[in-house]
Amino acid sequence: MIQFRLCNPTEIVFGAGQISTLSQLVSPGTRVLLLYGGGSIKRNGIYDKAMAALRDCEVTEFAGIEVNPVYETIMEAAAVVRMKGIELILGVVGGSVVDAAKFLATVAPLNVGDAWDYILARGEVSTVLPVGAVLTLPATGSESNPVSVISHRGRRLKLPFAEQRARPRFAILDPDTMTSLDIRQLQNGVVDAFTHVVEQYLTLPVNAPVQYGFSDVLMRTLIEWGPRLVDRNDAEARETVMWAANQALNGLIGAGVPQDWSTHMIGHAITAIYDIDHARTLSMVMP
Repeated sequence: MIQFRLCNPTEIVFGAGQISTLSQLVSPGTRVLLLYGGGSIKRNGIYDKAMAALRDCEVTEFAGIEVNPVYETIMEAAAVVRMKGIELILGVVGGSVVDAAKFLATVAPLNVGDAWDYILARGEVSTVLPVGAVLTLPATGSESNPVSVISHRGRRLKLPFAEQRARPRFAILDPDTMTSLDIRQLQNGVVDAFTHVVEQYLTLPVNAPVQYGFSDVLMRTLIEWGPRLVDRNDAEARETVMWAANQALNGLIGAGVPQDWSTHMIGHAITAIYDIDHARTLSMVMP
């Protein structure tokens, strides 16, 4: 087994109806940036529930985060963060928005010309804003890991960034919110989570029976329970897949074992050029 350090301080709040716990997780008076994508959170009621829980906070909204979050959009959000004096960034919906929230938390406090080049050059980051997550789409595990994958339209690039201090302080996982997702989104989520396990499991052999045993269980779980999501009334399938997707990329199964990620890097390049769903590129590339 490879030597490793493992620390995952994200507080997970799991279960139906748990969005209401935002009022306990965020202090009254906090200046919050509510970050989300399209209008789905307003159609499915998540927006209203989140706003009700944050009624004692100063909430600023920023919508329009893309399915593959774009650097240029995030920098627009960074200007809002600085102007409003935001103290907490709350990413709501799926991994793409949470990725954007983590990258935003890292770059917004910077006073540099081009944050993309600065981060790539490993420039010093002295301050990172706190991040929280409300997850509705299980897929990336972004709600409890430090990684963001961001696209740069101007350069036609899609690259991963990691900042431990941007790991969400808390993440609310409410399986019932998955009922608002369409089948394509659910399929993508299962494929993405499955590929995460493969990239940490089918690499080089080391003595890691615990990690490999856990990986095997996660893969079998996704294979067995993923197809059951077509039944929109299957609450057990929703909670099982949501938890499996989180465990697939929260650092546990990758601790002490060789990791690959070549499938993801090739998939990122395809997405950057053709703007294809991330999981669809993985399904094409993964052997």
